[in-house]
Formats: sequence, C-alpha cells, structure tokens
Amino acid sequence: MNVVFMHYHFRSGGVTSVILRHIRCLKGIINPFLIVGEIPEVQVDIPYKVIPSLAYDRDRTDRLGPEEVADKILKAVKKHFGSKTDLYHIHNPTLGKNKNYIEVINRIIEDGNKVLLHIHDFAEDGRADNYQPQPYPSNVHYAVLNERDYRILKKSGLTSKGLHLIPNPVELPDKYDIDYPLESNNLILYPVRAIRRKNIGEAVLLSLFIKAGDFIGITLEPTSRIDLVNYKKWIGFSKERGLPVKFGIGINNDFMNLVKASKVMITTSIKEGFGMSFLEPWIFKRMLLGRILTDICQDFLSKGIDLSYMYGSLVIPTELLEIERIKKRVAECYLKNLKSFGVVVEKGQIEVDTEALFSRQVLDFGVLDEENQRQVISKLLVDNRLKNAIISINKKLGIFSVLNSSDFRNIIEKNRAIVEEEYSLKKIRGLLVNVYNSVLEDEVKHSIDKKILIEEFNSLERMSLLLCNKTYDQ
Repeated sequence: MNVVFMHYHFRSGGVTSVILRHIRCLKGIINPFLIVGEIPEVQVDIPYKVIPSLAYDRDRTDRLGPEEVADKILKAVKKHFGSKTDLYHIHNPTLGKNKNYIEVINRIIEDGNKVLLHIHDFAEDGRADNYQPQPYPSNVHYAVLNERDYRILKKSGLTSKGLHLIPNPVELPDKYDIDYPLESNNLILYPVRAIRRKNIGEAVLLSLFIKAGDFIGITLEPTSRIDLVNYKKWIGFSKERGLPVKFGIGINNDFMNLVKASKVMITTSIKEGFGMSFLEPWIFKRMLLGRILTDICQDFLSKGIDLSYMYGSLVIPTELLEIERIKKRVAECYLKNLKSFGVVVEKGQIEVDTEALFSRQVLDFGVLDEENQRQVISKLLVDNRLKNAIISINKKLGIFSVLNSSDFRNIIEKNRAIVEEEYSLKKIRGLLVNVYNSVLEDEVKHSIDKKILIEEFNSLERMSLLLCNKTYDQ
C-alpha cells in the first residue's frame, strides 16, 4: 500500500514523533512518502519532498494559492510512485496555522484521492488567532487521539463509520535499562518545555510541600517570546525566595540520565492533546504525581491505569486572592475568546455565568495567571497556618512531604504492563491497518458543524487566565 504522510513541518517532538512511530509501526506493510513544508529537523529514513507552501504561515516566503500548492503535491506524489498514491494520511488539518491548508486538502480530495485527516489539535480549542470560518472537509475519514475528541466530533456531525480513534503509540527508549529509583534520589522531575499551559507556577507551588532535600527540576525552556517572559519571571521569583526548584536542567543533561536520577515525575499542565505525559513515566519505572486532566485521562483510566494519587484541582481559599479583580479578568478573557470565534453573547450573560463559577469559597490555582500565582505562593511562604490550610483542603498534597519511591512499585508495575500492552507499536499497527482499510473501502457522507466545536471547547469551566492572550503582555 502506498501512503503519503503530510504535515506542516518535521521538527522534533509532538506530531513528528507520532508520524515516525506510525511509519515504524507499518514497516513492511506500506510504502511511505513524506511531504512537509520545511527541511526535516530530525533524521528521516524514508523518501520525502519539501513543499514550502505547507509551512506555518509565519514561516512561509511564497504567495502560492491552494490550487497551485495542491498541484505541486499531486505532481510530487505521481513522480515518486509513478501514479496516484493509495492513501493520504494528513496530520493536524484543524490546527489553522496555514490558511491554505484546508483548501489544499479539498483539492486533493477533489482529485479523487482517499484521505484520512488525523486531528491532533483544534483551532477551536483556545486558538482563536488560528481560527478560520471556512468549513472542514466533508465526506472524508477523520481520526482523533482520544475519546473526548471522538465524542465531540460525533456530536458535531461525524458518523462512527468515518471517525476513528487512534491513540498515540508509546515507544520504549533505545536503551531500556532503567531500574526503579534509588532511595537516595531527590529529583522530582517535570519533563516539559515550560510554556504557559504547562502551569509552571503550580510546580513551583508544589516545592513548598516536598521533603527537605528534594527539589523539583523542570527540563526545558520555552522558545516563544511570550512564554520566555513568564518563564524568566519564575526563575527570578524562585531564586529570590530560595525555593527548591531548578530550571532548564534538560538543556545540558541527557534526558535518560535525568530519569535515572529522579524519584518521581510530575505534571501540572492544564491543557493537553493526547496526554503522553500520563503514560511515559510508567515506562521509565517512575511514579507520576500532580494534576490529572480527567477529560483527557478517561481513556487511560478505562484501561485500568491507576492515577488515583493525582489531584483534579488544587484549590486556594478565595480570601488569599484579589477575587473581584480575577473575576473581572476571567469574564473579559472569556468574552474576548468567544468574540474571536464569532460567537454572539447576550448582554450580562457572561457576568451571570462568571458569578456561578466563583460562587464557592475556593478557586483552582490553575485558573490564576502567573501574577496571582506568585502572590499566593508569597503569602504561603510567610504563614505556615495558610500552608497547612492548603494541605487540609488538598489532601493529595500530603504525599509530597513523605515521598518514598519504594512505596509505589506495585502501581508502577501494574501501569507499566497496561501501557506496554495497550499503547505498543504492535497494537497501534493493527489499528492503523484497520483504519486504512476502512478509508479505502468505506464511503462516508458527513460534515462537521464548527459551532458545536466552539461550544464544546470554550465552556467557562475550561477557562484559565494562563490561556488568555490578554495576560501575555502583562
């Protein structure tokens, strides 16, 4: 079977890793050909063609229209295979970072090609700057990463016949010789690039509750200006207050050596696509603690993975917060976000909804922006009474002060076995083959109602100031 994989770029991590694993999954079954918008940053062992017009708009230097771009793709494929390909496996069409991408795909479909559109991210999910009102391709097969997105797309109009669930595969490291942590290990590892949605302030907050001698290590710095500004503020804040947090420890250290030196791993992220960070620690024989994203993790929980030591929210008494100011900023951000998607909101409705959200005497730390997070941490540093009050209403924080790696071996073994079975390359290979056969054989008649996507991904309950553009410039 001849298969064309298509994406904006081939940079390390993220979607690139998924495509590479799919290609390895299907070795001997398909003849792959890769089309990307940039020269690959990672090693590619299959034939590929760079078509710069497919890159993110910010990186493009050409002005070709969709028809011309599609023509270049079709010609490159025909030149490589000698004819049309059997199938196009196109990744992340709904991201919205190339304004021509959807129309290019439509041209490929109109040429009579079989296409699978594999969604990793939605512009409708908090990416208003990427959003374009044009419809997504209809009467074509789609794939998603998790049950949440599957449910939302079915609600939006897709049929089960043309909608497929393909979890990301987990791959064992090349040198799979990692043992359980030594009792002397004192690194609490947060393996992450420290962008804002990873909620770095919460990792800093956790450092107030860890054992003496332990420290939290955050691996990689962000690359964008907005994220770097906030990242550097966290470095300065932590250093000034003598907090046991180290930043950028993955820049000059081998990642696997950091894993070996760690006692547990954590995540405090408030937003994920697939949620690989909830699976990989078990492969590395490390316990995972921190924040669980229930909508993303439901797939993992249903397969028996134990995440019971994680918390769904980390609540702070509103008496510690400038609550009226925060309430106002949340309402402003939420309204601006909806307007960016063209949603008309009844006058006063936002205020009513916001009042309901803030009706409790506590607020999730993950809702706050960095400025308010630092204010909370500063208050806890000078008042043990407040610190103990936080523990009393967030029981799962208590585990950090008595953390012994050996306590978790049974959970690690159980979870590792499930991950290796359910998310292996072999398992995903079978899924991909079945999906490809369905794309080739099953005609579908359906389309996506984008209004439903906007409604589902932009509820007030999902709101965080860490995701609000307005806070970026402050």
